[in-house]
Amino acid sequence: MTIKPSSLLFTIGLISLLLGACSDDDHECQPQCDGRTCGPDGCGDVCGVCSGKSMCDQGVCVDGCVPQCDGKKCGDDGCGGLCGTCQTNQACISGKCIQTVCSPNCENKVCGFDGCNDVCGSCDEDKFCVSGQCVACVPKCDGRACGADGCGGSCGTCGEQTTCNDATGQCMPWRVSGALYYEKQNVELTATNVPVFGSVEEQVGAGLPVALFDASGKTKLGEGIVADDGTFEFQTSRLPISTDRLFILPVWFVNNNVKLGILVAAKSSPFDVWSWNMTMGDFASTNDPGKMEDIIVSIDEASGGIYLYQQYKKAYEQLVSTGFVSSVEALPSMAVVWKPGMVWSCGSCFYNATKTEISSNQTGKHVSDVTMQIGGASTDESAWGLPTLIHEFGHFVLALRRDDTPGNTHAISKANDPRLAWSEGWATFYSLMMQSIDAGYPIYEYWRILGSGSYWLDYSMLSERVEGLSYAIDRPSLTSESGMKQYLSEAWVTHYIYDLWDGSDVEDSRHYQGYQADPITVPIKDIWTALASERYRSSNLYNYEPSDKTKLRTFKDVDLVDFIDALLCENLLDPDVFYDWMTKNSDFPYDQSPVCIEKYKYTGE
Repeated sequence: MTIKPSSLLFTIGLISLLLGACSDDDHECQPQCDGRTCGPDGCGDVCGVCSGKSMCDQGVCVDGCVPQCDGKKCGDDGCGGLCGTCQTNQACISGKCIQTVCSPNCENKVCGFDGCNDVCGSCDEDKFCVSGQCVACVPKCDGRACGADGCGGSCGTCGEQTTCNDATGQCMPWRVSGALYYEKQNVELTATNVPVFGSVEEQVGAGLPVALFDASGKTKLGEGIVADDGTFEFQTSRLPISTDRLFILPVWFVNNNVKLGILVAAKSSPFDVWSWNMTMGDFASTNDPGKMEDIIVSIDEASGGIYLYQQYKKAYEQLVSTGFVSSVEALPSMAVVWKPGMVWSCGSCFYNATKTEISSNQTGKHVSDVTMQIGGASTDESAWGLPTLIHEFGHFVLALRRDDTPGNTHAISKANDPRLAWSEGWATFYSLMMQSIDAGYPIYEYWRILGSGSYWLDYSMLSERVEGLSYAIDRPSLTSESGMKQYLSEAWVTHYIYDLWDGSDVEDSRHYQGYQADPITVPIKDIWTALASERYRSSNLYNYEPSDKTKLRTFKDVDLVDFIDALLCENLLDPDVFYDWMTKNSDFPYDQSPVCIEKYKYTGE
């Protein structure tokens, strides 16, 4: 056997130590503690012990031990302590906990891995083990949140007011969504300023009510309003199906009361509510029965009814935005009766005292306060004549204050009864004013497309063009024996009021093409004030000469003079500026002596 040098040295040293520990006399062991304060004394005892956290190093007490546990989960820390302990069925090997005994887990499992290198059972040849159970196929739920897994199970369930689309495996809400557009007929001017029908363009159906009904059209499943961008989306009481019908209904409800309804004209009432409807199966997406393709209502499908709805709804809202009334609720409700090619004896007319039923299975039964008839043959402007539409609404506005027109046939350029001229002239002015406010710049051109003769009229210069030929406008005379009671043309009345207004509620109002505005501007708020004044609304009481109440100063019923008087009596015009302007620019013999309420009170009359 070969002995290593290090082992040899250790053996010799040990023998020497043992020999040196015994005396020659009695061979008793002598402790060797010289210079040692701890550790063995060579005779089976110790030279001392260290206190606290000190440790003995070669017979000397030195500072405490630093545990060494880096990379170790268990075992000795080198200082008499442990780096950690292991769980049951684990052993500490090289500082790591190693599983020594595994506990199989087969609870609610008939097949598959038991967690300990074994299985809980096996399946027959025609079945597969899925989640510890034997099934006949492998479920397919990748990318699917709900619906069947293909093996008799489910990939998930959906929440309230939602349904699983089995085709896509996704949860979808009970709702209808889509977009509504309609064809609008544009009007263009020829080189000689004659209006003609031009291009057709698609417009968004903003503001139109839409509703989903069942196949019978009687049970409503949900409803909404088309947004400004043409889209709509609303919840339904159940998932839409292919036989459900979507209705576009031009009936405007304000606080559950009908404010406006567009009706299908017929020879006699009752009239049907216009509606455009389609089954969901014709327009809905295959994978989503509530998602509709874009809906486009064509001119041949009477898209003019949608245009009428939008323009008259806007007209109502303008009365609120300009301060005529505080809310739409304060205004009467209106039925608008129209049909492509329908000709009324009056053309297009407003009836202040005619009530009309607005009813259908989808809207319920309601009765309007007033009625508007819009007519025109196939060659006429019909629903597309915006100036005429707003002109007729101007009659509605004036009637809310005072309108004593006797009514009759009238030509726009020919002199007529001052009461009729005031009513018609006001309505045309109102049309131009509201179009200007909506556009943001002055509009002073009025047009109509009629098979009997289309025309265009510039109210800033009071020039008319009919099929390329200019016609003169009847103007009043300063020397007429009838004075302020002389007949007036409605075109001149419009020009006169427009000249007072001057587009003062819109930008660049004093610099519009072809006309330099005068020093007088009457904003729309002052126009509303004049029309609401007692002087205007009770005009029949103040139309006499102050000195002789048996002598009519002008017509007993309201006319242009009453409007001028109201502006002056309400201090809405500077008299000196107005009289100077009138003397220089007006052909009308206004007497410069407004009869105001205060003047009557002063005389005791």
